[in-house]
Amino acid sequence: MSDEHAFVEQVRRDPHDDMPRLIYADYLEEAGDTQGELIRVQVELARTPIGDPRRLVLAEREGQLLAEHGEVWLGGLRKLGAEGVNVRCFQRGLIERVTIDAGKFLATGAQLCHIAPALYCLELRDAVANVEQLADFAMPAQITALDLASKRFRAEQLTALSQAPWLRQITQLN
Repeated sequence: MSDEHAFVEQVRRDPHDDMPRLIYADYLEEAGDTQGELIRVQVELARTPIGDPRRLVLAEREGQLLAEHGEVWLGGLRKLGAEGVNVRCFQRGLIERVTIDAGKFLATGAQLCHIAPALYCLELRDAVANVEQLADFAMPAQITALDLASKRFRAEQLTALSQAPWLRQITQLN
């Protein structure tokens, strides 16, 4: 297992904990990857109270990093079908939520989770058309929140979803 893989796995196990992110940021910065600095800056911004003069400096650096590198960092997600991702989607330096067509997620979910280790929340579009496949899908363990908002589910589709083996890992469902 590579060092990077070990750090990413720590982030993936608990995407809400800042410590694994900061350790991963150290690794990235040592490797010359500026996303490490973004992680560090956004974590610090999240911890700094409103009105603190350091926020202005941190926000300025955040803006510079996102302007210079954000589109490159988002490119892989877009290629896999993530919709509407932009530089404002970074939370504490990483992507935590994406919107994606359910069919595309079924085809690319493992890859999507691989390149977004803090991803835990999905908004799945057109889940109704993919309910049976979704219910049988081997949902990556890092996904703990799902937004399947639709008024078009039939009773048998809801039953299939309620029996999905991954439902136990979901802590937030819409």
